[in-house]
Amino acid sequence: MDKNTIIESVYNDAFFVQYISGLVSEHKQEAHSEFIAILCELDEEKLKQLNQFHELRYYCIRIIYNMIANPNSQFNKVYREHLIDIDSIQYDKTTEDDLEEGTELLEDIRAFLRKRAKRVDGAWADEMLFNKYIMEGRTYRQIAAETGIHYVSLFKSMKLIKEMLKTKFLCQYSK
Repeated sequence: MDKNTIIESVYNDAFFVQYISGLVSEHKQEAHSEFIAILCELDEEKLKQLNQFHELRYYCIRIIYNMIANPNSQFNKVYREHLIDIDSIQYDKTTEDDLEEGTELLEDIRAFLRKRAKRVDGAWADEMLFNKYIMEGRTYRQIAAETGIHYVSLFKSMKLIKEMLKTKFLCQYSK
């Protein structure tokens, strides 16, 4: 297969359209176009090799995920919305309305992580890490000792989870 045929098959693959739709609520077409543009920039030999060894699907999934989730990606910079800063949410609120709003946000975050865990392989770990770190107040070293995952990996994962949650939940919860 030549480069154009491979790119055309990826462009028409319903799996990638569905995957993008699962990650991006708005700007799906822009995300798909950006993904194909990135793929077109790839060296022809590398593209053929990835296709030959059946590694192209995984490679494309990583391109899409990095393009959407990475706050430094060009796509994310262009289509980023005004988002809340999860770290700035204050939990020492005094009024009932504020407490309800904080509880509502927490439930929305949990529901989002549960839905994502059912949809994306390996995302169940995000929910587990969020619960242990945020809800139970454990440190990365405590979680590392319990799970056997290196604490630096846990730190990086939690950083990605926070970024993902920041991009998911809009300013409706910020004050």
